[in-house]
Amino acid sequence: MAEENGRGYLTEDVYLVTGLKRTGEESFHKHAVLREGKVADAIAAERKSAGKSVVYLSLALICEQIVSLGDLPRDAITPGLLAELTDEDFERIEQARECLKKKARWSRPEPTGSISRSSSL
Repeated sequence: MAEENGRGYLTEDVYLVTGLKRTGEESFHKHAVLREGKVADAIAAERKSAGKSVVYLSLALICEQIVSLGDLPRDAITPGLLAELTDEDFERIEQARECLKKKARWSRPEPTGSISRSSSL
């Protein structure tokens, strides 16, 4: 469920089916929190993924949007780490990102004089 945190952006909880294995343990990080995306995230992800695949770019973008993943420190959440996700867990994160886009679109008041959300371009 998307909700707005105290910093003014929406977040979404994601519960992973498999998760990412904790180093040296048999348990897994299975809970992630994503925030809505910003243009700055795309810029940072593009810089980090220069010369790499489109999939790597996607993982770098997700890294920018992850607020938390289990009890991992933020700097430990890298595209390389996220590459260890199962397809099903990756899909759950992608669904959460899409949900955040939709919630952001409809949760904020429309500025005066703007194009209506229902109009097609």
